Amino acid sequence: MPQLPAVIQQQLEQALALKCYRRFYDFFLVFWQVIEPTMPLKENWHIEYLCNEAQQIVENLAARGDKEYDLIVSISPGETKSTIFSRILPAWVWLRDASLKIISGSYDFSLATSFTVKSRDIINSPQYQKIITTLSALKSHPQYAHELRHFKPFKLKGDQNVKSYYESDCGGMRIASSPGSRITGFHADLILVDDSVKPPSPKQGTGINYSDIQAAIHWVGKVLSSRKTDRKKTVTIYVQQRVAKKDVTDHLLRTLPMVKHIRLPATDRHPIEPPELRERYVNGFMNPHTTDDEVIREKTLQMTTSGWVAQFEQNPDEEGGGIWKAAWFGRFSMKDLPVTGVIWHSVTDTASTDDLNNSSTGMLAYTYIGGIFYVRSFKAVWVQADRLGYEYIKFLVQNGYDAVASKAEIEPKANGISFAQLMRNEDIVKLSATELEKQGIRASHVRRINTKPFDNVLIGEPTGDRKQQVRYLSMSKTDKAVHVANAIRAGRVKLLDESDLPPGENWQEFLEAAEDFPSTGITEVIDTVAYMIVSNEAVSAGALFSKFTTGSYANLYRRDEPLHLFWCIEPAVNRYRCIAVQLTEVSPGVAAIVVHDEFEASDLRNLCTELLDVYANHQQTAVHYHIMQPSAEHTQLAEIFSPRFEPYTRFGCKFASMFHFTGKATALRTISGNGKQKASEQLSSRANALATLLSGGYTLKTTPKFAGRKVSILIDVSCLKLSDAIRSLLRDYDNMDRYGDWVNAFSLGISKMLDTERELYRF
Repeated sequence: MPQLPAVIQQQLEQALALKCYRRFYDFFLVFWQVIEPTMPLKENWHIEYLCNEAQQIVENLAARGDKEYDLIVSISPGETKSTIFSRILPAWVWLRDASLKIISGSYDFSLATSFTVKSRDIINSPQYQKIITTLSALKSHPQYAHELRHFKPFKLKGDQNVKSYYESDCGGMRIASSPGSRITGFHADLILVDDSVKPPSPKQGTGINYSDIQAAIHWVGKVLSSRKTDRKKTVTIYVQQRVAKKDVTDHLLRTLPMVKHIRLPATDRHPIEPPELRERYVNGFMNPHTTDDEVIREKTLQMTTSGWVAQFEQNPDEEGGGIWKAAWFGRFSMKDLPVTGVIWHSVTDTASTDDLNNSSTGMLAYTYIGGIFYVRSFKAVWVQADRLGYEYIKFLVQNGYDAVASKAEIEPKANGISFAQLMRNEDIVKLSATELEKQGIRASHVRRINTKPFDNVLIGEPTGDRKQQVRYLSMSKTDKAVHVANAIRAGRVKLLDESDLPPGENWQEFLEAAEDFPSTGITEVIDTVAYMIVSNEAVSAGALFSKFTTGSYANLYRRDEPLHLFWCIEPAVNRYRCIAVQLTEVSPGVAAIVVHDEFEASDLRNLCTELLDVYANHQQTAVHYHIMQPSAEHTQLAEIFSPRFEPYTRFGCKFASMFHFTGKATALRTISGNGKQKASEQLSSRANALATLLSGGYTLKTTPKFAGRKVSILIDVSCLKLSDAIRSLLRDYDNMDRYGDWVNAFSLGISKMLDTERELYRF
């Protein structure tokens, strides 16, 4: 290609230099090719618009005018915002005035440093240096002297030139910053903030930690705001997508005295600022090069509708901007609950740290009555492991913990499992209880906490395709939140009215975290509330897996009706269990199998002594069922439950014993109708038959006294292990190793009991 004449070449260079100096958008177009040589620019109207906005601010800075406003730009990811403001703009700022000082930052220091490096690449490029040389020559020309009065030819200082910090020889400075980094001693004329909080990726599935938001607010509101050369002149530009209702942008809009907000949602279905920009949308899209209906469908599948509304539509306040809504949570007063029989349970998601940048330990206290969850307290604490036990026990005793009846469930992650074990240690619990007593908090009645890990519930219809089911503990937080959303929307989770809360406590932080998720929030709110619902109902498409009822049924105990004792004796592992049951009339025409007590010990005689003590005044027959195959333990049980056993006489027992020691193979015909299957093949049949009973689908046919009546199962709240075992096994047969022996004893015992009741009432 023939070389242009020198005069023409000079004129072209002068024209390009003046064009780049006069207009930031033209400078952007030229230097896009420098930093993105392999990626063609897809031009859209918003790029020129944002460049013009930035130019107005920089021209005023170069003229040393007073600040008119700080600028906030809310825009979708992938719309060139970082290239405009963090990579190319700083190089143009020094083209206008190389004495200006710039602090630029982002949520991650390495990302902030990459921005400074790209700007330095532009400055060091031959094209930029040629513009500097050309403008230097033009500045001496009278025609351009006034226009170029702020222009200062410059070079980067060799002794102050590293990736995250460099200076111009005209006094200008550029330094990278991020939350937690130190910029003491540096002040700026222009502060650039590009995404102060790391946005969740489309497939992340979890929200931003609330502490990340708080750290970013501290960074922009306290740290960067104190790094201004002149508070009347320094301008801050915040460029970031919205991530939550109470995010950094929300904080800035509420606290900055002079601010201009440019809000460019991906579609025109949401508020646009300034409103007149709506006219520039093409077929409803801000940038048709990057967004169409197919893209929206794909993104909402990846990141949920709420994520799309916040990050792409810049409207986290919109309905759909969060999975849960604060308005869904009702209120209750303590006087709304029954006077007696209310048992308070707890759900805990542990984290042993006092670092506010990490997850907290979330603790929730609730009771479950008539299908409604009444939550009396939620507390998030950031404490080290050595103080966590104290805070945990304090929370329990202040929220109605009953050492016998209350469930204390803990998420079984690594530190959760070890913490649960510690809380079952009486010596360790005693230390915290003693300290609480010294502070005037009654805790001496707590000897150990009957902690248990979350069940790994199988979510999905129990008779459905296993491929359509998923285990609760493997679900993402977002999936958990969606799974129980209908229960919350229906008003079945109520919070204690603030008039009943201790002084200074409220639900604001809880509700903000619940409503902002998955964009942000104390995510322990999601874990504890979701498991509270799942653990009691195993929610699947709104249906209950387990339909037995728990409550206080001491009033249903009948001294003058048979007492049935289901024994599960395993001497090989020193495990002895017994379940005490009655079949009784709970109201006219209504029968129930009432489980009064469960006993467990490592010694058979000690267990029998405890049972004799509890039921010494029982006046009717006690029928014993040995759930295992007949063995030598029959003789031992018969020996114990006779006047020859010293405690029998000492307690003055009034009941006589009847022993029903038939084997497993013949014990199932009452419920399952099939006594020919081997015992090893009966587990599924027993569980299914029990599920039929629990759902109210079984009519008594074998007991004349209750013939033709529907029967339900009522389990006293004191029977924690049995109720947990039945609930867990009916959800998922894969829990058999953990809970099978309890359900085995219970289901076989019921079968034998109904058969025996028929025999008892025949005569």
